[in-house]
Amino acid sequence: ALRNEDIISGTEKKIVQAYENSASLDPKFVLLSNAPSSSMISSDLESAAEKITEKGNIPASNVKIYGDKDYIYGVSLTLEAIGKLLLEKQERIEKTVNILGCNIIDWSNDQTESLVKAIEEKGVTVLSKWGGKGLTADVIRKSASASLNLVVNVSGMRIAKYMESEFGIPFIAAAPFGQDAFTEITGLMMEFMSGKRSESIITGNNAEMSAEQAEVILIGEQFFCNAVRCELRSRGYENIRVISFYEMDKSCMEKSDKKIASEDELNEIASQESVRLIFGNPDYKPAVKKDVKWVNVPNSGMSMVTKIPQKDLIAGALESWISSELG
Repeated sequence: ALRNEDIISGTEKKIVQAYENSASLDPKFVLLSNAPSSSMISSDLESAAEKITEKGNIPASNVKIYGDKDYIYGVSLTLEAIGKLLLEKQERIEKTVNILGCNIIDWSNDQTESLVKAIEEKGVTVLSKWGGKGLTADVIRKSASASLNLVVNVSGMRIAKYMESEFGIPFIAAAPFGQDAFTEITGLMMEFMSGKRSESIITGNNAEMSAEQAEVILIGEQFFCNAVRCELRSRGYENIRVISFYEMDKSCMEKSDKKIASEDELNEIASQESVRLIFGNPDYKPAVKKDVKWVNVPNSGMSMVTKIPQKDLIAGALESWISSELG
C-alpha cells in the first residue's frame, strides 16, 4: 500500500505498524521480504526488522528477495534466512535427520510423508521437514540437534551448507527417486548414523559429455532431473543433459548441464540433431520447434498454464512412472 510520500519518507513505519496489527496472531518470529515496488524504492527492511524486535521482543529479520527471480531461488534464500534467524547450537541427538527442501510447490505432503515413513522404518527419526507441513519455530530450533541432513531439492542446499558450517551437521544431497537411488541414499544414511561416514556427500554420476552429444534433455528442478538421469542411464541412455530455467547448484551439475534464461535458448538446445527425447513441462513444448518425443514432468511448480498432477516418486515409483511413459 505504497503512496507518493512513502517514496520520500520510506516505509519503515508502515512495516512496523503492520506487525503491530498482526501481533494478536501470536507470531513466533517475523521475516520480512520486499515486493517488487518496495524494492524499487529501497525499503530498509533491516531497520524495520530491528524495530520489530525492539517493540515486540521477537526474533525478526529480512530475506533479500525482490520478485524478479524464480520460486526455487526464493524458497532457498527464505529457508536460509529462517535458519540464520532461529537456529542455535544444540546437543546432538543420535540417529536423527532433517529433510531439507521438500517445499510444497515441488513436493506434495503425501510424498514427504511417504519419505518420512520410509526413513523411520530404518530406525532413524525425522526431526523436521524444511519446506513441508508442520515447520514451526520450535521444530526449526530442534533441527539444529540432528545428526544428518537429507537435501531432496535444490532449494535446500543453502540451508544445508549453512547448518554444516555453523553446527557441523553433514548432509546427503540427492532426491530419493528410483529404487537404486533410494537404496544408495538410505545406505549412506545408515553409514552416517553408525559413524562410518562424517563428510557431506553429493550423489550422482559426474560424467564428462559434450553438450552437442545430448540425446536426452531433462528440463526442470535439478535434483528431480538428476534422479531421472540416473534411471535413464540404467536403461541404456547415455548422453543426458539437464537444463533449467530455475535455480541450480553448481556442485550438483554435470559438465554439460546448464541454467537457461529464454525460450530461444531452450529451442536452440532442444533442436540439436542428436536430441531424440525430452522430459519437461508441457508449457515449454511450444518453444521447441523440433518434432521430438516429449514426456510431461509431474511438477505443478514448473507450470503456469497446464497443471500436471504431482506424483509420489519415492523409491521404485520413479521406475514405474518412467516405464508407463516410455513403455
